[in-house]
Parts: sequence; structure tokens; C-alpha cells
Amino acid sequence: RGRSERRRDATLDRALVTWLPATSLVLLAAAMLYAGWSRPRWVSSGALPSDLTFRVIVLAQVALILALLVTACALHRRAPHARTALWGLGGPAVAMLACGLAGVMTGGIAQRVADWLDRGATPGMGEGAMAGPPVLLSWQAAAIPVLLVLLLVPLTVLAVRTVRAGRRLAPVVEAEYGDVTVDALRTRQIAGARARAALTDAAPWLVGTLSGAALL
Repeated sequence: RGRSERRRDATLDRALVTWLPATSLVLLAAAMLYAGWSRPRWVSSGALPSDLTFRVIVLAQVALILALLVTACALHRRAPHARTALWGLGGPAVAMLACGLAGVMTGGIAQRVADWLDRGATPGMGEGAMAGPPVLLSWQAAAIPVLLVLLLVPLTVLAVRTVRAGRRLAPVVEAEYGDVTVDALRTRQIAGARARAALTDAAPWLVGTLSGAALL
């Protein structure tokens, strides 16, 4: 019963795709109602509510990604193929990027909402209810420049390689059209399009680099 190598069972996938968005919206509405509930006698102190829950969720995400990593390595080792992207680690890499992006977006939204609710105070200046933003959000904000630098280096390398490849392909394009009158602009456009098409072969390495940085 269920999914196998020879039989496709989309029952679980169909249920997840159907119910997950609606469940997420219901939980979001419940969280907004809970956060906006009036509590006149409450005094803010210590860490944020559900701080331990957030840590558990992050650790669970890392554990699941590591489990997916081990599974992908085992599957690739059992049936290796020369053209497999990232040695079969595409799934764990994309999952790591998704979790990292979700964390950064969550931190940014939380910081922005806190800025709306602190009655005009500037985070970190001392005149607000908090001396500064939560440490986790500050760490995530500090990690963003490092990730941008890590992204800029491979993008620069790929851009230089693409320009050089386009120049090398220009004579090849002219030779393919034989006795047709040479149009330098059109030749550069065709050669550039072919060179840019080859970027898809380098995309896995870019994804792998960003995923490794996000994991660290």
C-alpha cells in the first residue's frame, strides 16, 4: 500500500497541498488574536514568549535537513550518476535555503512590527520599552552582509566566465552560418544567449555554496 518505486500514491501530497495553506492562515489569525488580546496587568520581562518553542523548531528543522542529507547520500551512493547535480544533494540544499530564507523573513517582519508598536522609539537608542532588538534578530541581520558577500563572489566569477564564453562562441556562430553576411551585433547576441544558457550548469554549485553558508 502507499507509494513505492513502481506505484505513485498522491493521496498524502494532495491532502497536504489542500490543507496546509488553510491551516497556516488559521494559525496566523489565531496568533494575531492572541498577540492583540488586551492584558493590562502584564509586565514585559525576560525573553520573548515561546522563545523555547522557537529554538525547538529551529533545531527540528536542522535535524530534518541532516536526515534528508544522509538519505540523499545513501541513495546517490547506491545508484550514482555522473550528471546528478550536487551528488544528489539538491533536495537538502534547497530545503536549507528555504529554512534560511524563512528565518530571515521572520526576523525582518518581527523587527518591523516591533518598530510599529514601540510608539516611535528607535531600537537600540534606549528610549523605548526595550534596550534593543532581540539578540537572534541582531545575529540574523549581522549574517546578511556575509551571505551577500558569499553570493557576490560566485556571481562575479560566473559573469566573467559568461562574457568570455560569449567571445569564444562568436567565431563558432559565424562559421555555422557559412556564407551569410556577417552581422557583428547579431553574432554577439546569439553567442551571448548560448553562453547564458550554460549558466544552468553552474546553478547547482551556487545553490550548494549558499546552502552551506546558511547552515553555518
